[in-house]
Amino acid sequence: MKHNHLSFIFILLFTALCWSSCYKDLGNYDYVPVNESVSFDSIHKEYFLFFKDTLQIRPVTKFTQDNNDTARYAYSWESLMQTGGVGDTLRRVLGTSRNLNYVVNLKPGYYHCFFIMTDKQTNVRYQERFYLKVQSVTSSGWVLLCDVGGVARMDMVSLLDNKSLIINDLLAYTNSGAPVVRGPRKLNQSQHGDGVNIYMHTDEAVLKFKTADFSWKPTYTIAYDILGQVPAGFKPEAILTSYSSVDYLITADRLFYQNQIFGKSGFGLPANRIDGDTAYFNPAPFIASNTGGSFSSVVYDATNRQFLQHDGYSAFCTVLRSDTIFSFQTGKDLVTMMSTNFNNRDNYAVLKVPGTSKYSLYRFNMGNGVVPTFYCDMNHATDIARATAFAVSNQFGTLFYAAGSRLYQYDIYADVSYLMLDLGSKPITYINCPMVGKWDGQLMKSIIVGSYDPALPEGRNGRIDFYDIPGRNEPLTKYQSYEGLGKVVDLFYR
Repeated sequence: MKHNHLSFIFILLFTALCWSSCYKDLGNYDYVPVNESVSFDSIHKEYFLFFKDTLQIRPVTKFTQDNNDTARYAYSWESLMQTGGVGDTLRRVLGTSRNLNYVVNLKPGYYHCFFIMTDKQTNVRYQERFYLKVQSVTSSGWVLLCDVGGVARMDMVSLLDNKSLIINDLLAYTNSGAPVVRGPRKLNQSQHGDGVNIYMHTDEAVLKFKTADFSWKPTYTIAYDILGQVPAGFKPEAILTSYSSVDYLITADRLFYQNQIFGKSGFGLPANRIDGDTAYFNPAPFIASNTGGSFSSVVYDATNRQFLQHDGYSAFCTVLRSDTIFSFQTGKDLVTMMSTNFNNRDNYAVLKVPGTSKYSLYRFNMGNGVVPTFYCDMNHATDIARATAFAVSNQFGTLFYAAGSRLYQYDIYADVSYLMLDLGSKPITYINCPMVGKWDGQLMKSIIVGSYDPALPEGRNGRIDFYDIPGRNEPLTKYQSYEGLGKVVDLFYR
């Protein structure tokens, strides 16, 4: 009985299999060949562009079914940010036409990009991928403070990927929103807890900008960096940063400081008094600092005509002990003071005997205390009374100074000056022997000269030239120039 039951089940299964094998698909299908993409020509694998450059691509496409029927397709050019931060738009549409003509408005960085074509008849999508690197023209190069008809203007020589680009009016280019101010004086970079800031010092105001994007807002003025009430008639003479990152704000009668390492978030008590004295002296608008590990800086007491030391964190200065080379109590007026890389980072100062045309050069080192290293009377420094800018060769220790359109090199050991440049009708407005920069080795042996041509249009008549400084007072060798700038007042490299 059991055997008969199993046989019956087997017969049913066999019958079902037979029926299924005889089933016909009664559907009606039309198989249409797909319009296949053969190639996307003229689209490179990578593109490297600056912010606000124009990305132009004219794709050449080949398909199996149409003869470049452009109306048959919908187009889209899209970008996808490779890495993004909070608030970033990761995916963007760059264009919806066949040909791309896109003014790059993407945040600097790397992007995966896609050219997408959609066949309107079949809804089939085709895409070609490429890469785009967007670079900011403001991220690397020379930032210059210029004078354009008395107005302070920031220009830039952008240097990226062996390309240079002159940007006139950098603050307008970056849409900073900063007000127009007159009387450009100095640029200064300062490291703060909220990043690196740029101070633009002018006769009318001191404005602060974020180094990353040159942004500005109404609270970015020097008054907001002062702890306490701003003094009446407040007018800074100089804002300077020592090599140990101590900031100094100097007015005609006050010397303020802030030290980020010691938690100072603003300029507090003035330090222009001598330890144990209650009277404030008038500080000269210069500092000299140690490029080593000490916080100390040297300031100049213009009231009592002497060099003093500030330790970087006290609300007073201390008197320096005199040496056989020279006395720090000079009795003279300070003309200029600067730090150098010569002789293990000596500092130079040029002083003048009041009421005379007698000039002297003082040199001191701050590697282990403040130690005099050299002194001379500048008896044969031609045109020194007309000098408006100074610099010191980091390699040879010779003093350069500009008087009108002439550049002199003064040999401090021989007490003789040499005419190195005569630009004729083109006044020299700026000179500097940089201590750091993109090409450290070459720059440390160079001098930068800023000048302008009065015959050219205002705002485009300035230039900077880079010269190698040879030994033995030989002629300077120019190796780089940038023109089309404003009249250069100050500059730094970023």
